[in-house]
Parts: sequence; structure tokens; C-alpha cells
Amino acid sequence: MNEKTLSFADLLLLCVVLIWGTNYTVGKIALREFDPTSFAALRTILAAPFLFLALGLKERGVHLTKKDIPPFVLLGLFGNVLNRFAWSYGLHFTTASNASLLMSTAPILAALFASLFRIERVTLKSALGIGVAFLGVFFVIKGDFSDLGLGKTTLMGDFLMLGAALSWALFSIFAKPFLRDYSILKLTAWSAQFGAVFLVPFILGPLAQGAFAHPTLKGWLCLLYISILGNAVAHVFWVTGISKIGPTRTTMYQTFVPVVAIFFAVMFLGESLLGVQIVGVVLVIGGVYVTRFA
Repeated sequence: MNEKTLSFADLLLLCVVLIWGTNYTVGKIALREFDPTSFAALRTILAAPFLFLALGLKERGVHLTKKDIPPFVLLGLFGNVLNRFAWSYGLHFTTASNASLLMSTAPILAALFASLFRIERVTLKSALGIGVAFLGVFFVIKGDFSDLGLGKTTLMGDFLMLGAALSWALFSIFAKPFLRDYSILKLTAWSAQFGAVFLVPFILGPLAQGAFAHPTLKGWLCLLYISILGNAVAHVFWVTGISKIGPTRTTMYQTFVPVVAIFFAVMFLGESLLGVQIVGVVLVIGGVYVTRFA
């Protein structure tokens, strides 16, 4: 198929961009009714069985070898515990626009740490992309140069979201060796199962106290949207994209997630960006693009 022709896989990936882009606005709404700890735990626990169902439908063998269980537990910790907590608390304390942009630096951080761990070599073009992206991150976090300090009200959330990007980058690096023996879907599904096991204790207290009776139908629908569509369905679409049109063309779509996220945050949350932050948006997206396709 001509690479310039949109295929069914491309349409699925456009759905992924829409789902992941709206996750931030939907997450902000859900966090008005759920505390960040419960939200982080519930979204993974609810998504885990759907990922495993998708794995069972798409692949014959769903089992892990015994020797791979410990590293998959580690993957669950980085990708589904640390990442979920940092993402939920980060989104709670910053804007949806900032959160989406800072989370988009995960591939930049992955490239940087892959170089430090001597897993991959960073080319001059990649290094340029990393530098440009991090300059953009500084502009996004700083926002206003009339005050030279970093005393923004969103500062803690911004750094927590960078922590979420870092944990996802480390997950990606640690996961790479296992992709020789396991599909992306199997790796995602099993790491989610182990992550869910670690997160169950975090909902027992609120469950016993009846805390989950307080959120409204809208709050639960927002949580289910992120859990089922954002964590499960979008990942299946993403894996389908990789299998049909290849990883390079597929990963290109993720570059547009913060654009969608910022649009919805402005439209539905009333957020706005300062001029310096708009420059940061361009630098982050440009840096990510250059690094990925160097």
C-alpha cells in the first residue's frame, strides 16, 4: 500500500490520538470527584481485565515463562504504579495543557536514558531534538518571564508529570528486550495485571469507608472512559497500527496528542496558554518529532 494513502489502521490511530488527547480534559473532570490515589488505582484495575480479554482474542498463547515473571513485575511497577500515581497527582496539580505537553517528553527521556545505559546511540540530530524539547519544557513550566522565579501554582504538578514521563520512559527501555519474545499487547496486558495487583490495596480503605458512593455518574463515566478507552481500547488500536503500518509511521501519530489535548482543554476547561508557553508547545512537539525520526 502507498504510504501516502490512509488505511484502516491510520483511521484507528486517529482514534487513538483523539482518545489520548481527550484523556487529560476527561481526567481533570474525574479528579474533581475522585482523589488522585483512588483514581490512579481504579483506572488500572478496571483496564487490566479488558487488556487481558483483548490478548486472549488476538493471540493464542497468553502465558509467561517463569523466568520472565520477576521482570514483568518490575514493568508493572514502573508502567502501571509509579506512572499512574505521578500522572494522576500531576494532572491534579497542573493544567491539562501542561500535563499533555510534559507527558509527550517520554520518548525524549527514553532516548536520553537509552544512551546513558548504552542501549542505543544518540545521533547529533537526536541530541538537537532533545535539547530543543527540553528548552520547550522550560518555557511551558516557566510560562511568564516577568518573574524569574519558579513559584508557579502548577509547579508541583508540572514536575510530577515529568516524573510520569520519566517512569514511562524507563518502562519503555526495560520492556524493549522482551519484545523479542513477546508482542506489545502481551507485554502491556501482563504488566497491567501485575500493576493492578499492587494497586488493589490502595482502594480497600476508600471502599470500606464508602467513598466510592460519592462520585456522580459523570465522574464514573469519566473514569471508565480513561480506563476502558484510554488504557485498553486505544492500546489495542495502537498495537494494530504497529502491526499494519510499522512502528515509525505509527509513533508519528503520538506527536499530535498534545495538540488535541490543548484544544479540548481550552474548549472545555477554559484553559489558556501564555505566549511563552505557545513557543514551548512548538519546541516540545518539534523536538519530539526530530528525536523520533532522526
